[in-house]
Amino acid sequence: MGFDLTKSDLCPSFHQRPYREGSRLGQKSLVLDMRVKFKTLQGQVDMLYGRRLEFERERLKTLETQLIQEVNGLRQDRAAIVVKVVPHVATKLVPSDEMGLLVICLSKAAFLYGRCTALEEVAALKEPFELEKMPGYCPLSKKEFDRAGYDLANASYPFLAEVTTNPYAPLEVLLSKKPKSLRAKPISLKSKPLSLQAHDQAL
Repeated sequence: MGFDLTKSDLCPSFHQRPYREGSRLGQKSLVLDMRVKFKTLQGQVDMLYGRRLEFERERLKTLETQLIQEVNGLRQDRAAIVVKVVPHVATKLVPSDEMGLLVICLSKAAFLYGRCTALEEVAALKEPFELEKMPGYCPLSKKEFDRAGYDLANASYPFLAEVTTNPYAPLEVLLSKKPKSLRAKPISLKSKPLSLQAHDQAL
């Protein structure tokens, strides 16, 4: 009994070659499909990331606008508060005792400043002060100078004395104490208008 041996019987891998080639082609097509899907997914991810960035950018712009509006509102509120508070504080300061004390201090400072200025002018002279040597001197100036020096030495300020006795008095009380020269004088009969005098004579 004889056996006929073919090429496939002698080489078993001959039948497996088409299978291997097919599997290789399948793997290549699978890799290509995976690459296409990966690129598609990558594009979708990039698109979603871009949308997310755009949404975040718009949200930040909206938040910035709201913050600017709040800051402007706070500035307007502060301006309104200042406009209301400053006059209120000023109206409370004017009738307060501190205002009266301030008026007294300013009055004293004015007197002292005037005297200090005169003393500085005298102290700036290189020679002893002699009225006869001053420019524009005349004999009548000596009497006026002596009289002014006497008046200055014996000067009294009743208005200031009344104020300093009670420096914490309200401002209305301090202002009511006017010097006698500024007080209203009573109207005498001699100072009546002519029309009133004629009316009295007619009666």
